[in-house]
Amino acid sequence: MGRTIIERINKEKTIECVGGVDIVGAESDISVPVVKNIEDIIDKSDIIVDFSIASGTIEKIPACIKHKKGMVIGTTGFSEDELKVIKDASSTIPILLASNMSIGINLLYKLVGKSAEILKDGFDVEIIEKHHRYKKDSPSGTALSIGKIIAEKRSISPDKAFKMGRKGFDERKKDDITFHSIRGGKIVSDHEVLFIADNEIIKMSHVSFSREIFTDGVIRGINFISGEATGLYSMEDVLEFS
Repeated sequence: MGRTIIERINKEKTIECVGGVDIVGAESDISVPVVKNIEDIIDKSDIIVDFSIASGTIEKIPACIKHKKGMVIGTTGFSEDELKVIKDASSTIPILLASNMSIGINLLYKLVGKSAEILKDGFDVEIIEKHHRYKKDSPSGTALSIGKIIAEKRSISPDKAFKMGRKGFDERKKDDITFHSIRGGKIVSDHEVLFIADNEIIKMSHVSFSREIFTDGVIRGINFISGEATGLYSMEDVLEFS
């Protein structure tokens, strides 16, 4: 994802990628300097774009606060404690936090929310997500975001409603929101939401064929955050969905 973002930014006329951060150092074909420590490059930047792992994101936050640099975070898999660190940091710097920066996925969030408002009684919810074999966290951050939207619209607690997979003789409960994760091959991203009633099923899905779809959201996010002083923002803020 980092490589894809660099390639996209290099095509922009108003944004420049001044470097990258990677704990294992640079590969020979990267077009910008890559350092192991963010402190070695942060002074040259205005915005930090982070697509790493949860612990890596959290490690960068003190430097961003110290140097007053905004962040665009596309990393997923944060614990509640780590999310609190991000939220606290947003009182000092502007942060865009998005589990998925695809414009299509964020439209799906909106449609799922409206559907959850309407399809409250008699509709069970199942969420299926598919990703490449190397994705570390499951369910995906996008799937969890979909589940949280549905739980909020149905006024139920995610802690009580969320169920990870199914096995044995555990009968489905009325408010269950069940997640199924599939890992294999080179699948970029595939999410499907099922609202299941006794006599009909409503399916909503989004399939990504390339990581390039996320870079449109990254570019919009960079431009948005560069105009903010502080605060925690989502892609809904960036895209201004009504």
